[in-house]
Amino acid sequence: MTILARDQYNEFIQSLAVATRLMNLEIKKAIEKKKVFDTTYMKNTTIVKIKLAPGNKKPLTVEIDTTEYYKYMDGGTGIFGRFKTRIPDESIPGMAYYLRDWAERKGLNPYAVATSIVQRGGLKPREITKEFVNSKKFRSEMNRVTGAWARWQSIERIRQRR
Repeated sequence: MTILARDQYNEFIQSLAVATRLMNLEIKKAIEKKKVFDTTYMKNTTIVKIKLAPGNKKPLTVEIDTTEYYKYMDGGTGIFGRFKTRIPDESIPGMAYYLRDWAERKGLNPYAVATSIVQRGGLKPREITKEFVNSKKFRSEMNRVTGAWARWQSIERIRQRR
C-alpha cells in the first residue's frame, strides 16, 4: 500500500470511528425524543454499527443492534405493525411474560396489559429509526464516510492498474 493509499485508508477509518460515535449519540437522542423507554436499558443497549458490505460493491451498511423491545416499539405490532396482522389471543400468556417486569413496576397485571394490547390490535409504531435516519447529522456523517471510502477506493483502483 502506497503512502497516499494508506493516508486515504486512515482518513476513511477515522471518519468511520467519528461517524459511529456521533450516530450512537444521535439514536439515543431519537429514543429520548420519542419517549419510548421505561428504564434506560433500551437507550444504553442500542448500538449503531457501520460496516463495509462484502465485496466492496456497496460501501457501507448501517445496522442498529438493540433489544427486541426496541424493534417492537420502532415498528409496531399487530394491525399497526409491518405485516398488519391480528395478534391471536393465544399469544397473551407469552406477551404477559415479556411485559411482566414493566407491568409490575407500574403496579399493573401483566396479563391485563397483554390483553389490552391484543384488544387494541397491537402497538403503534414510534418510528425511532426513521427519526434517526432522517436527521441532518446522520446524512452528513454518512456523506463524509462515503466520500472518504470513495477516495480510498479510487487510489486503490489506480494502484491495481499499475
